Amino acid sequence: MVLKTRRYTLLDGVAIPVRCAPISFILQVALRLLNAFVPAGTALFTASFVDTAVAIAQGQGTYMDIIIPSILLLATMGYEMLYTKLLTFVKLGLQNGIRLKYRTALLEKRTRLEYACIESSDDWDLIGRVSVPKSYSTVEEALTTYASLALVGISMVASIVIVLSIIVSYSWWIAVFITVALVPLVWLAVRSGEKIYDATAGVEDSYRKHRYFNEVLTGRQTAAERAVFGYTDKISDEFKKIYTYSIDASYNERKKRFFRMNLGSIVVGIVTLICIALLLVPTLSGVISFGMFVGLVSAMGSLISLMRWPLMNCVATLTEASKYMADLTKFMAMPEAAGATDPANRNIEPFESLTFKNVTFTYPGMDAPVLKNLSFTINKGGHYSFVGVNGAGKTTITKLITGMYRNYEGEILLNGRELSTYTLAELKAYFVCVFQDFARYQISFRDNVELGSGISMDDAAIEDAAKKAGLSGVLTRIGMDAHLGKIEENGIDISGGEWQRVAMARSIASPSEVKILDEPTAALDPIAESEIYNNFRDISHGRTTIFISHRLGSTKLADTIFVLYSGHVAECGSHDELMEQNGLYAEMFDSQRSWYL
Repeated sequence: MVLKTRRYTLLDGVAIPVRCAPISFILQVALRLLNAFVPAGTALFTASFVDTAVAIAQGQGTYMDIIIPSILLLATMGYEMLYTKLLTFVKLGLQNGIRLKYRTALLEKRTRLEYACIESSDDWDLIGRVSVPKSYSTVEEALTTYASLALVGISMVASIVIVLSIIVSYSWWIAVFITVALVPLVWLAVRSGEKIYDATAGVEDSYRKHRYFNEVLTGRQTAAERAVFGYTDKISDEFKKIYTYSIDASYNERKKRFFRMNLGSIVVGIVTLICIALLLVPTLSGVISFGMFVGLVSAMGSLISLMRWPLMNCVATLTEASKYMADLTKFMAMPEAAGATDPANRNIEPFESLTFKNVTFTYPGMDAPVLKNLSFTINKGGHYSFVGVNGAGKTTITKLITGMYRNYEGEILLNGRELSTYTLAELKAYFVCVFQDFARYQISFRDNVELGSGISMDDAAIEDAAKKAGLSGVLTRIGMDAHLGKIEENGIDISGGEWQRVAMARSIASPSEVKILDEPTAALDPIAESEIYNNFRDISHGRTTIFISHRLGSTKLADTIFVLYSGHVAECGSHDELMEQNGLYAEMFDSQRSWYL
């Protein structure tokens, strides 16, 4: 298992890539370990080559003596030339492995999250930093580069240690001098990494907004209104403002890091010049050969080259990556809805009743309750309607019934048993819901309907569901296996009303005993809405149905109407009974009467 609920640290930045792409990781380790010896090898082989060449020039050796130093030096230089190309190929394999397995693990976790996490802005921002690919750092990007950077760091540290061990054997105080110079550079790099993460995380909300405005400006769903209203310039200005703010925050911090690291580079350059000057003394006195002097200068050049930018950049990026590991820890600790991905468990008792007893519910992060001491009962085979103005709590009832939220006060009894004791798989078997913001699955017509049943359906069953949803003409026109939407090259885009009927067909195909329509027809005119509700009641004969709407054209179909006001049932009865009471319902119905004439 790639991911599990626990604390993630920098070590996991290596462990996770190993699990995702072990062969690519091992090959990268081998390449980088070999590369760690390149600076020291270059220094030693250069020293040997120069000393041998000088000896030959002085008549103290033969040309055969220089063959081995030449081969070793050329081999080292050749590997250095091929290293980048080989590493790029290996890193691609590592990157693909991480993307495949890490994204799959994230997807599985996201499908199990409690619904409250999806509706929370803070949690959604965290999910974005962990899993949404974008133009700035995420955990996936951190993991993709982390393993490489960790190996780069190990390789650089190994190179530094090896080179310092060579230097210390000739001049220990120069090695100490260089080591001391490393301390402030590493500290600067750590601070830079922390600052960049803070800047990026601080504008997550702005990135979310700019993604939304980008969709408004470029998406297919808004294309018609863009043409009609001509709002492109206005939205574009808002997009530019938010995007500029988001980018500037990260850019400014990266600019500061650039200046800090260049300052460090200047310091390192001064240290290098001092060390070279100090090495001249033992060289001129004969303690160090001229060849070794050239080799040590070459080694220090490689060492300083690492210290100036690569090492600092590596430390800064690893520090930033450690922050994203903390985000991954928080994400994996987010609460899961037990059985969220389980199919409906049809091995249940038949539905008999659903009762709310003094139920009060407040959304997480809000102070005022949406439902207040709400009480009602729904019995088997009845047709019920919940009506009320927007914000009265109608959709919240649906979310509680279907188990999306369980942190309510009071009692919700399903067949006399507390609803919270049922598994989600059992609730899926009892209830099926068509929401106002129903999903438009851009898959085949057949697959769209089968999503409702949870099993494969024969052609006759799909045709029956389509007929009952008023889609016989559409099915005849496009065919059962036609892909809906424009994702597929030969996909067919259907109208908004037809999409709504496809959602209804899913509900019809479901064997669940209680069918809920939560304002799925809000985009239709009242007459069309009333027609759909009439058809739905006819085809739901013998089933329990719940209609939720702020429009009252469908309420005459209900045996019992619950009028919600301020989170509780203000009135209850049949259409005729409520009209006789001449209360809130009668007032609402009279105000809408002209819609249905």
